[in-house]
Amino acid sequence: MLKTCIRNYRPKPRRLDDISSFIGSSSSPLYIHPLRRLHTPPPRHQSRRGYASILCGFASTALLCGLALCASKWEALVPFGTIHADADVDDSAEASETKKEDGPKDYTTCAPPSYYREFWEMGSKTLEEYLSHSSEIYKVDTPCGVPRYDVSVVGSGSITTCLSSASFIELPSHYWVIFGIYDGHNGNQVASHLANHLRHSIMGTLVDLYSKHAILSDAHIDLGGSPDYTDYWYGALGRPYPPAEEFDVAVKQGFTNVDKEIVEEASERALDAAKRHENAEPQQENLLSYPDAAGLVARAYAGSSALVAVYESDTRQLRMANTGDSRAVLGRRLVNDRGEESYEVHVLTHDMAVPSGFIDDPPKRIQKPTHLVHAFGDGPWKWSEERRQQLSDAFPFIISHEKPFAPASAEPVITTIETRPGDFLVMASQGFWSSLTNEEAVGLVGLWLKKHRRYVFGDREPEDKDVVSIYDPETSSVVPSPQRVPVAALTRSFLRKDVFEREDLPVQFAGENDETFMYRFWSSPKKFVNVDRNVAQHLVRNAIGGANQDVMEALLRMGVPKSRQYRNDVSVEVVFFA
Repeated sequence: MLKTCIRNYRPKPRRLDDISSFIGSSSSPLYIHPLRRLHTPPPRHQSRRGYASILCGFASTALLCGLALCASKWEALVPFGTIHADADVDDSAEASETKKEDGPKDYTTCAPPSYYREFWEMGSKTLEEYLSHSSEIYKVDTPCGVPRYDVSVVGSGSITTCLSSASFIELPSHYWVIFGIYDGHNGNQVASHLANHLRHSIMGTLVDLYSKHAILSDAHIDLGGSPDYTDYWYGALGRPYPPAEEFDVAVKQGFTNVDKEIVEEASERALDAAKRHENAEPQQENLLSYPDAAGLVARAYAGSSALVAVYESDTRQLRMANTGDSRAVLGRRLVNDRGEESYEVHVLTHDMAVPSGFIDDPPKRIQKPTHLVHAFGDGPWKWSEERRQQLSDAFPFIISHEKPFAPASAEPVITTIETRPGDFLVMASQGFWSSLTNEEAVGLVGLWLKKHRRYVFGDREPEDKDVVSIYDPETSSVVPSPQRVPVAALTRSFLRKDVFEREDLPVQFAGENDETFMYRFWSSPKKFVNVDRNVAQHLVRNAIGGANQDVMEALLRMGVPKSRQYRNDVSVEVVFFA
């Protein structure tokens, strides 16, 4: 790179002839060798080049001055200014007094919102508000054999994929009680559909079954046609008792009917709408539009587990129908010869593999099962190759080219147990069982009942939040306090034990193996507390940190997508039987 310097230059006006004579004279610029740094007279052509650079410098200086003048006028019009790194800053009092009111604002006022500190801080919700936001206690007044059930749902993102439902159906002779837990994956469309429609499908198939086995009187038999099955539903005749096998088949039929609607019927309607859209046919009011068809395909592409309990109040038969990896256990109270109370565990379902490979699958789900997988929806695993290709061509923004690795079905596995007064049922999604074992779940409910049994099976209503009862360690029971005492007025020595170990739970452990992994993943020991009036919320609290409040608060306040790496949505439903 060539560099020039000016020596003995006297700025005065020159004519063109003077400029020509100046080039090559002793006053002309010297050439500085870039390596040797020697000042030698440059050749004539280089002198011309050097002087041309001087003229360019003058022109650029004039241009910069003009731009600066324009900028100064622009700054007078615009309330924001530019701060240069080499500008002198006058912090004197005189400068502050002469500063205009509409001068440049602080740079933090112009920064993007993401740079504000308040956007980094935790949300305004407290820990208890996070836990109790979707927690409810239900006291049942009807004689259906279920005096109370509690529900708690805690999501791991802005959209909760775990949902629950409960229905009480009064029949002429008894009650049907149906509870459900639905754990969605790849979205919550299927789980939401199941929460609203699966119970009605099961009720429909059971009504058909009861009508088939209804006892008819001679006066209501039509010899010329079909018999009249309405007598039972109006209370005129006795209760039908269909065989247990047919009852199970009816429940399974209710499951498969809903799955067929989600996967097969929706895909057929969507393809018809796509053909009309491709042919540019005018939209008719009674036909499915292309955007609505895309919604049906997106719902069929998602999936969900389903755990449903069907209870008959007169026979006390409890049937658990499970499709997916949710789980249900029943706890039964036992008292030994010494009067010590404990609970035995009855596992009513076993985990079944669900289709995986989606980006929001919970951790540790089976990734490559080789046998049958169970779930509602998950159309790519159930459509034929031809149907999958047709949907991929019609809706390329929804259907991927990922091939299923196993056949899928929504048909449930059903188990039956006869309940006893004092039993309780724990239904929970996969996110709960990855933290707690079957024995720990039953033991935690048993621990909770030591304090709240009279509120569940007695006539007393729950007290206010600022009132507690005293735990008597000698009798292992909760003794009502003689007066309503605020929590702050009681000392720690008069209260029950605050933190519980696994060995403190009143439950019969089948073994010492703990195959849960979330507490190890969080690097936190299992410590439990008993501070909730809602037993389902009590279980959720101990499934996401327990006594370690720092871990629990960090998990609950963590936002997406990071939160899904450390916990899954948790949905728990606890049902008490009288």
